[in-house]
This record gives sequence, C-alpha cells and structure tokens, in this order.
Amino acid sequence: MNIINNYLIYQQIIELFKRNNIKPDLILFLGDSNSSCVSLPLKKEGYKIGHIEAGMRSYDKKMLEEINRTVCDHCSDILFVYHEDYKSQLQQENIIENVYVVGNTIVEVLRKFIPTELKLNDKIILDIHRPENFKYKTRLENIIKYANICSNKYNLPVYMLKFQRTQNYLQEFQIELGSVQLIELMPYRKYINSVYHGSIRAKAYVPCYVCLSIQH
Repeated sequence: MNIINNYLIYQQIIELFKRNNIKPDLILFLGDSNSSCVSLPLKKEGYKIGHIEAGMRSYDKKMLEEINRTVCDHCSDILFVYHEDYKSQLQQENIIENVYVVGNTIVEVLRKFIPTELKLNDKIILDIHRPENFKYKTRLENIIKYANICSNKYNLPVYMLKFQRTQNYLQEFQIELGSVQLIELMPYRKYINSVYHGSIRAKAYVPCYVCLSIQH
C-alpha cells in the first residue's frame, strides 16, 4: 500500500509541475516519512534532490523510517544533517560531498511555542505510534505494563495519545490499560503547552524534560 501511495504522490507532483510549468531548482524533503521515498522516482526523472535530517540511522531495517531516510539520502544531491555524528554515518555509506551540518530545525519552531514558565513534572505522556511497538501483542502489553509501573512508582498520571491504529490493536489484543488514561490528539501549540511526537524525543530535550524512547 505504501508503494502505491508513494507512486500516486509522485504522479501528482509531476502533473503539478507540468500543469503549472514549474521547473524547480531543488526538491527538498524533510524527515523520513513515506513521502520521502518519492525522492527515488523524482531523481530518475532528473530532478535535483535535497534532504533535511539526512544521515540519521537506527540500523534497524524493520523500521519504515530507516528505509525511507536511507533511500532519500542516497538520492540526494545536497544533504543537511543535524550534527557531526550524522555526517560521519553518511561518510560510512560513501556519501561525502555536499553534506552540511545545520543543527536540528525543530529547535527554532519550539522556541516560538514553549511557555516562558516551564511546568512542573506533573504527568507522563505515552506516545505509541510506531508499528513495531503496537503490531505485536507482547511488546504492546509490556509497554502498557511499564507505563503503569512508572505511574505507581512516581505517583504521576499517565496520559496516552489516542492514535487510531494503536487503539485498534489494543482492542484486537484485548489489552487492559490499567491506570493509563486516553487523551485525544491535539493541535501543535496545545500539545507543546501540555507537554514538551518519532518526534517527541526531539521536542523533549530542548526544555530539559525526561524522555524515554522505546525501540528495538
């Protein structure tokens, strides 16, 4: 399904360019979502490709993001990395030229939204949106159990973001949430003011909140 969706996106982009006589000097991709794989057919069409967040690696090919980011990096003519480690990882893959260390772009965005007074550590936010964390019953059960343990140990409520795919698997596996409370997804500004999404990690370190990332 992802391959079909990416092909449709690619077709729509090409049609948009032709219909509006757009001749881009550079097509820039940010991150590692499925749309970044569109860089491959666009590269074959002769377009110049750029990638922001290049060089990030987990070396876990079970992660869709890892496949996406690797494909986009190897299709890119110019690569913008967040720090020197990412640049070194690209060099190990023989990507040497036109690599620039620019820092993490989310920092500038966050600084516009972070409240002037930081909130006390009064809650735990649980974000389960990666397929490798919700598609397997034992793994999903263990995450929920650990969240409940943390809630009891630190005497803090746990609020779990209500991603629909995750909810579907919780119901299919008949997993009890215990003390974990579900909350609806919310606009970015409200979210940042409530807590400090692949990417809460990037948002957590700026205001110095503790963040635990669950991966293989």
